[in-house]
Amino acid sequence: MVAKAISIGSSTLSYIQNSVLHEADVFVRSTWRDWLASVIPGIIFFLGSLTYLSFEGIIFNSTITVLYMTLYIYFFNTWTQYTSVDEDRINKPDRPIPAGITTTAGAKRRGMVLTALWFGFAVYRPDLIVETWILVVATITLGLSGFGRHWFVKNTICMTVMTWGLLSSLRKLMGASPPNTSNHVFSLSLWSGFVLYAQDFRDIDGDMETGRWTLPIALGDGNARLLFAFFCMPLGYMSLWYTGMAQLAPWTLAGLHALVSFRFMTLRNKPADHASYMWICKIFCIMCGLSSLEAAKLISSDRPLEVAVPCLLLDRD
Repeated sequence: MVAKAISIGSSTLSYIQNSVLHEADVFVRSTWRDWLASVIPGIIFFLGSLTYLSFEGIIFNSTITVLYMTLYIYFFNTWTQYTSVDEDRINKPDRPIPAGITTTAGAKRRGMVLTALWFGFAVYRPDLIVETWILVVATITLGLSGFGRHWFVKNTICMTVMTWGLLSSLRKLMGASPPNTSNHVFSLSLWSGFVLYAQDFRDIDGDMETGRWTLPIALGDGNARLLFAFFCMPLGYMSLWYTGMAQLAPWTLAGLHALVSFRFMTLRNKPADHASYMWICKIFCIMCGLSSLEAAKLISSDRPLEVAVPCLLLDRD
């Protein structure tokens, strides 16, 4: 009897362990491509506020904020991948459904659970209700409606409001709102709507096969690259300048924007386009870092990064 009980207990533990590992695998496969565009810059964005909090506040608020970002990216990716299986088989075959790790029915069940948790978070924090609904509507538009298949709706509208919704939520979850942070949320959101067309160049094959109407498909690859390099990227930088954020590192940001434009014009293949898009994500992380550095009073528009870093190095010497 004892041996039988031990056997049942071992089987139960093994089942729980396998289930946890399976769910972790599904989560990582679903989300890892977006960590550099969501979770990592989000963490960088709220670091500056930690100087305004107690030790207990840092631990609690950081935990809640990371949990919020993780829940959102899993919620968003589950629903959008549920309806994009055909193009994922071409562009991203390692995702859970095309890889055979889960099924569309399994993705739908996870999506429903994640939706309940997502709205549950809004009940816990009613001050996030506007951001919650904005992110839900954007997810529905991109994943469950035909509107999200058009380049303007996908990038200019949805990416702008999603960036605002996520960063605005983080600003509230910080528990401290450093000066100028609200303006940074607006700047980064506006910038995202101009430059995130970069993601469409690497996915042309799958988008064309499944009927998406992205900028490279609508204008042709060459014309789309010209528009992106000489209009979208400069407009992105100008939006940062006129909202006051570019002044925190004017030469650094100008050089990075020029570098991305140069890459898209000269390196024209799928791996290079993916690497160039990663540069866009890195610029986003850098700008979130600039926001935190200003919040920590290490840089300002009067003492930009290019001036502050040499001064810190000289002071150290």
